[in-house]
Amino acid sequence: MIANLLKRMKFIKIEEGKFNFGFNYTPEEVLHLSNKYNIYFDWLLKEIGQENVYLPEFYISENPVTIGAIKSFLETTNLHSKFNSDLLANINKFDHNTPAFPINLSEAKLFCNILTENSEYILDLPYEFEWEKAAKGYDDRIFPWGNDPNTNISNTSESGYNYPLPINDNTINSSYFSVKAMGGGVEELTKSLHYPYKSNPIKTALSVRYPILRGGTCEHQMDLAMCTRRHGNLPSFFRGFRIVIRKGCFEVNELSRSLYNIDSYFNPNDYVFVKLLSADNEFYYVDLGLPKNGRINRKSTPDLSRGICFNSEIIVKINSINSKYFECSKIDTDDLYEILGRTPREKSVDEKCKDAAHISNKGSKHFQ
Repeated sequence: MIANLLKRMKFIKIEEGKFNFGFNYTPEEVLHLSNKYNIYFDWLLKEIGQENVYLPEFYISENPVTIGAIKSFLETTNLHSKFNSDLLANINKFDHNTPAFPINLSEAKLFCNILTENSEYILDLPYEFEWEKAAKGYDDRIFPWGNDPNTNISNTSESGYNYPLPINDNTINSSYFSVKAMGGGVEELTKSLHYPYKSNPIKTALSVRYPILRGGTCEHQMDLAMCTRRHGNLPSFFRGFRIVIRKGCFEVNELSRSLYNIDSYFNPNDYVFVKLLSADNEFYYVDLGLPKNGRINRKSTPDLSRGICFNSEIIVKINSINSKYFECSKIDTDDLYEILGRTPREKSVDEKCKDAAHISNKGSKHFQ
């Protein structure tokens, strides 16, 4: 029975109150992380623009939804045809306490909808701000487990496990609110689409309006396990979800619309998140999600062939607009300083670590 499945799932209360949603890096911190993890620093700028946000009380599942829970769900509902073949195969391959993967957004929504129909509660995917509060709480920790990059509990690529661990494994990490496995293992689907935060000066192309994933994976480096990292452009095979229970949805739904900048009108001097498309001998081409693409002169920018291979997202500055193209340039360190200079700043990473140390006596600085 679906009701029995829900009773077997443990939920953690996330108390009402304000928390700091998003992040504010200094340029030096962005460059440090970019070099350490060999990533475009563009990717770190998706979470800038911090805001102190009030959330009403909600409950979140202590663990990601497991293979065993999916198995019980399918045995009860006989909805096997609605779920992907890789997930169905994994039911027979992995310990039933292992987080279910790979999960698609439609499958996660169907799971939540059926549970809601058979419950007195509203069950749903978390919005990314709910996920983030459950991960970092009130001390603004860097990772769900704290401020230290601990490979023994992260289950990221540095840990060497290569697969999600069962939720009863003794190396599973625990967040501020004691929510389990929020950093590494499987990245987790949220209800939020990728828009820039309200105070983020970067706009977002229609081509990168994907569902936000949180939490990092066993195949990616630890930077994606940071509480504030937003990803989803290239979803991992190790992709799962957890669920939340809300007493009401109106206030949270309204909040989800108020926290983001949804402007899709692009003008010269705008900074825009775009997706790399292709290249020829003269230009790199980028997808703005509009009838006209953008292009970047190859002679004036570093090699982007790696990004082209993966259809990666980058940030461009729009220099001019003509009848055929948005003429763009790839951002450089001067633009990084300009972007962060336009962003209202509260506290840096190091300042947050000092605050965390004062609160919990655990706060060693991550960026050293």
